Order: sequence, then C-alpha cells, then structure tokens
Amino acid sequence: VGALSSHVCTSPAEHRVPGLKGMKVLVPLLVAVFGIGIFLAIQRSGDIMNGLSSASTLTPWSLQVAGIGFCLSPIVSILESKDDFQPDEAGDTYNFMDEGDINEEDYKKDSIYAFFYSVYLAIGKVPYSSGKDYQFTFNTWGISDVAWIQSEAEPQRHGKAAYQGLVEFKEVRRYLEANPHPQIVEIGCGTGAGANHITQVIPGCNYTAFDMQRAAIDTCNMLFAQHNPRLKCEWVPGGVGGAGSSGSQTRVPEGSVDIVIISETHIA
Repeated sequence: VGALSSHVCTSPAEHRVPGLKGMKVLVPLLVAVFGIGIFLAIQRSGDIMNGLSSASTLTPWSLQVAGIGFCLSPIVSILESKDDFQPDEAGDTYNFMDEGDINEEDYKKDSIYAFFYSVYLAIGKVPYSSGKDYQFTFNTWGISDVAWIQSEAEPQRHGKAAYQGLVEFKEVRRYLEANPHPQIVEIGCGTGAGANHITQVIPGCNYTAFDMQRAAIDTCNMLFAQHNPRLKCEWVPGGVGGAGSSGSQTRVPEGSVDIVIISETHIA
C-alpha cells in the first residue's frame, strides 16, 4: 500500500486523475456558456418595462428570473439618473428617486402589467392580522368613507368598497330594482377581483369580464371564475373593439348588455 501510495503521489497529474486535461478545458467552457446564458436571460427577461407582451403570463420561476434580471440590468441606474421628467395632465412633475415616477413613453403598459398580474397570480395567500388568510387581488386603491364598506376583518375592504360604489348610484339602484338579473360587461377587469365582488353584491347578475392582458385573465379564471358560474373572464388581444393579434374583434351581441363597467385605476 505504501509503495502504491508513493507511486500515485509522485505520478504526473494527468496520470493521477484520468481526463484532467479535458476537465481543464471543459470547466472554463461551461463557465463561459453559463455566463452567456445569464447575460441573455437578463437581456431578455430583465426589461419588464418594455420586454413583455400582453400575451405573457409568467410562471413563478420566470418571475424570479425577470426580477433578478431587472435588478442586474442597467435599467435601474438609467432611471435613477433621469432628469427629463415630464408634467402630468395636472401639470405636476415627479421624479423617480423621490416618488418612483417615470414618463409613460419610457415603458409599455402591457409589459408592466404582464409582470404585475403574473405576480398577483403567483404570490399566494398571506396571513392578515385578523387571522384570516387572503390573496391580494385588488389594485392599490380604494375608498373608505362610505356606508357599504365592510368591517376591518376584511383585508381588501377598500378595494371592494370602490367597486361596489359603481352600482350604488341611485340611477343604477333603480335600474337594478326593475332588472334584478342584469347582464354586465366590464372592460379592463384586471384580476377579476372586482368582478367577482359585484356578482356577490348583485346575486342575480351574469358578468363578463374582458382584459387585454392574458396574465390578468389567467388570474381571473384561476382565482375566481372557476369557482363562480356567473362570472366569465375573456382575454381580448389588442383590447375591446380593436384588432387583436389574429385580426379579429371582440363582439358582443347588440342589445345583450344592461350595464357596462369601466373602472380605470389611473383615472380613479
């Protein structure tokens, strides 16, 4: 054993480990390929501001890659150094470093929303202070000083109150009293959380929810429509009334709808 050990320890490296020369070439090559792959992934997935389409729904793994790619890409430093921020429709000017604001021409909404709606779908349930687990599906806006707002035991009461406000107008209420089984269409439904809530507020309605973001409709179907027979969520490439990717248009039969809802969060 001693003689064999002495022979092995004094032998050239290529004799001690078969194929070591090949390994010396293979390892750097693998590192280079891996580095190129990471670079391409960052270039492709990191631009969540412009690089995604309204037809995209990101898996949890894709979301991780996109988020890491965004942080490692030069986009963040470019935004931090911007100084050409433009005034909004009210004449107010904000900047990225203080308010997180960017100009609309610096990003595509369908790319940003493809990322955000995929997050809504993938984030899962989280605990609320009341002990209730819930999945955040309403956009970050709402109202509070209204008679129909739910108790603090409901974590998304402000978003639900905002949507319910759409059918609390006196004119709408009078219409619903005369037509307790309305056909409702929403243009730009997002995650479908508001649509699902309205079907509970108006138990006799049938609700069709449209959105141009596939990730939004996937979220709507996965979280709500599959459990709600009165809610139908439909993806509309290119938007309602406009030509989609197939060149077709979304058509709703004439005279088939009682109420059309457009709840635009940017305006609200």
